[in-house]
Amino acid sequence: INYKNVNQLYLKIVKTNTDDFSKLLQQNAKEQHKTLNKLDPIKSWTISLPDLKDYQPHQVEIKLDGLPLGQYMVLASSDKDFTYSENGFIYTRVHVSNISHWQKRLDHASAVFVVTDRTTGAPMKGVTGTVYEQKYNNRTRVNDKKLFGTFESNEKGFLQPKLPNSKR
Repeated sequence: INYKNVNQLYLKIVKTNTDDFSKLLQQNAKEQHKTLNKLDPIKSWTISLPDLKDYQPHQVEIKLDGLPLGQYMVLASSDKDFTYSENGFIYTRVHVSNISHWQKRLDHASAVFVVTDRTTGAPMKGVTGTVYEQKYNNRTRVNDKKLFGTFESNEKGFLQPKLPNSKR
């Protein structure tokens, strides 16, 4: 957490999903705040930040306790009521999964994804990856998402889709 001149931080975790997150990204900051603040938290807590009284930026890391598999948003505010005006408010998306993955862009037309078991590190065969192509729609002023294809990982955990022509 990066902070300056704040000695108390209020946090909460809310459950989300991919569709709700996509809708959230179409909203402005004030609408995002309103949407997120309506969600019931599954956990709330407060942390005290070191107050060095030097008016300089500082950085700390915080621990999140384990969560069940799923998608979450971690919300943080310098105000206990998470109000929008005059207070800092931020959120980040968190995925909790037993699948570990990394990706590498090979060239302008392809990429490789590797999926492994998070606990053992073993490659995962048969994992389905879904690739979407996203294009900005000037008329509606939102990003339209179109299914490009689904792909399956091989025995080494590799999944290598060919990317859409528009991404070349």
